[in-house]
Amino acid sequence: MAKDASFEKIEAIKPHPNADKLELATICGWQVVVGKGEFNVGDVVFYIREDAKLLGFDKHDRWPWQTKLIPYLGSSGRVKTVKLRGEFSCGIAVSLDALFGHINKAEAKDWEKDNVVLNGEFPGGLLSGKYGVTHWEAPIRNVGELKARGGLPYSIPKSDEANIQELRDINKLYGTDVLVTRKLDGTSTTIIAFPDGRYHVCTRSNDLQVDCDNVWNRAAKPVVPLAQAWAKAYNKPIVLRGETCAQSMQKFAFNKDKDVPEPTFNLYGVIHLDETDADKRYGTFGTEYHFLKVAEQIKELTGKEIKTVPILGVRTFNRELVDEYLNWPLENGEGVVCNCPAVSYSYEYEYEGQHRTGIKQLPRHFKIKSLAYLAALSK
Repeated sequence: MAKDASFEKIEAIKPHPNADKLELATICGWQVVVGKGEFNVGDVVFYIREDAKLLGFDKHDRWPWQTKLIPYLGSSGRVKTVKLRGEFSCGIAVSLDALFGHINKAEAKDWEKDNVVLNGEFPGGLLSGKYGVTHWEAPIRNVGELKARGGLPYSIPKSDEANIQELRDINKLYGTDVLVTRKLDGTSTTIIAFPDGRYHVCTRSNDLQVDCDNVWNRAAKPVVPLAQAWAKAYNKPIVLRGETCAQSMQKFAFNKDKDVPEPTFNLYGVIHLDETDADKRYGTFGTEYHFLKVAEQIKELTGKEIKTVPILGVRTFNRELVDEYLNWPLENGEGVVCNCPAVSYSYEYEYEGQHRTGIKQLPRHFKIKSLAYLAALSK
């Protein structure tokens, strides 16, 4: 799941080609415009990512380190990807001196600069409190009546792919074939069906009442019978996860996914509730459990096709592919999602004086966002 802010090291710094008083820092693979001489390579900073929001930013009691960000963020406190003197800047780097210099020491207790955890999220109760950082949610319009039965049921996670820049050791995936799909700019929808006919329709965070009229239930209406047919035929529950696009739901004129006559569900993933193996449970690419296989099975069972997100094909994953989609032109859309096979690798570490070997697994899917699209959203 994507982080909104964490403590990170500056990986590289180079001159800004169009501004003598600015430099281009690299943090977690993102390019961030900073003041010249403000940071050095290896410095630890508090890195606030695109689409984070500073809590309390529009109030008089904001922290001093937030004040200088007013011209950059405006009154909303939303962190954006912008172009500064012709160069993309993705997020904000805050020095630890600025951050820690205004913390109430009694409140912070032993929280000091030397104790920060790299790649760790901000400590709970302090920066995540009313002065802290949260996630900015894009406003959705004209969605209809919303009545929730509760949060997401059956312990299913929120639909939130990590950005490629947040993934360490992603180069270990180089040379592997991945399925590339276009990332649609709509709203997340989850449909859960059981063999006995029960079903749920969910937003990104909530389980909806199925009798209220809104874009999620309208998009799900033709899909629910297909999910129920699969669940009955295989005698297993199935979770279909997709992006719903609907007319006039979002305001941005350049969003090519918003002008559809009726709310439409576009399948991009499945979860198999009865499975304990992670690769089967989450339908890893290259297995019989992947969403494209489930779509084939639904067609065989019902004679009807379930609409999926646009499939761009199987590509060999490498640095050139990443750069291609980071630099996608605005008219191509928000970006892509890479669906990956199960790839594990070993790593060495020390524990209580002993040399050990562990196993890590690379992510099953992640997104590569178009920088031009992110910059357009910020205007």
